[in-house]
Amino acid sequence: MAEVQKLIAADSAEAKFVQDFCQFEKTQNCQGLNKDDNKKLLSKNYKKADIKDWMKKYESTSRILYRGCWLFDFVHTVFNGINTRRGDKLFKIAQDAYKTALAPHHGFVLKKVANVAMNACVKKEKFMAGIIDQ
Repeated sequence: MAEVQKLIAADSAEAKFVQDFCQFEKTQNCQGLNKDDNKKLLSKNYKKADIKDWMKKYESTSRILYRGCWLFDFVHTVFNGINTRRGDKLFKIAQDAYKTALAPHHGFVLKKVANVAMNACVKKEKFMAGIIDQ
């Protein structure tokens, strides 16, 4: 990260605003880097001449923000479903929310695991009581 900080002036827009920083990552072609898989991603998707040393351990801010947006889409869809589908069980609402918000971004195995997890949802009343009591 220190190498990236050297590329960005402390008083620049990239240092002050998330959107500008994400644009900076796009210009550096590093928005897909996630630290753990960088070696594989770099060798597969980049020309050797385009790989910079800092990329090997870089974790993209824009990648994290996109995934956070997917999570908020899921949470919004669940709560909207609780409000509009009052007769449905929570696990069905959660399954549908997952299919809409998260499944398009996940692979086969994760989709199957998530489906099992949605079946483990508590009853809507218990879920809502837990929120209200907090």
